[in-house]
Amino acid sequence: MSLASVYADPAQTTRNATTLAMRAGVTLASAKAFLRDQGSAQVRKRVSKPSAAQFSSTGDLPGTYAADVMFLADYSSVNAGRTCILTLQQVNTRYVLARALTKATSAKTAEALLEILEENTKDVEEKQNSSPILKLRTDNGSEFAGQFAKLLAKFNIPHEKTEAETHTRLARIDRFHRTLRMMIGELFAERGMMCSPN
Repeated sequence: MSLASVYADPAQTTRNATTLAMRAGVTLASAKAFLRDQGSAQVRKRVSKPSAAQFSSTGDLPGTYAADVMFLADYSSVNAGRTCILTLQQVNTRYVLARALTKATSAKTAEALLEILEENTKDVEEKQNSSPILKLRTDNGSEFAGQFAKLLAKFNIPHEKTEAETHTRLARIDRFHRTLRMMIGELFAERGMMCSPN
């Protein structure tokens, strides 16, 4: 399969160069070069304001959240060493909780998750968010294993891991990351700190 056909296939598409290279059977350098030319994988200088979040049922119960890590290593030198953002998104309302991280390790994501759980509890109590985190869906990344998984178990939050072939279960958070990446690009560009992808 060609890079373009893998990238265009909803069941296989990814902005992770390593995964894309493996799925398309090409070198990592080829996958990185391909992604640099794809609009959806780039940081843009301009972005339109996203519409307000609204309820849109996916068939999941209230309290089901998706979690993923958005990598921003290109900005770490101008962003206090932060290389990524952990985001949790309520799958029906698209309500988002996020934390910037210096590394995407299970220890760092667990630390951020604990902060997010405390924030979510406060939001629910103050009726700013009607959905407590009752279930969490992630991919099989190592950042969601180890201490992260132990923390979920401690709080009795079921952890659903999606397989590579079913990444559409995280499609909404992927779209949110694409919008957020473009907004971050615009913010840094306006501050004269635009970084080009490596």
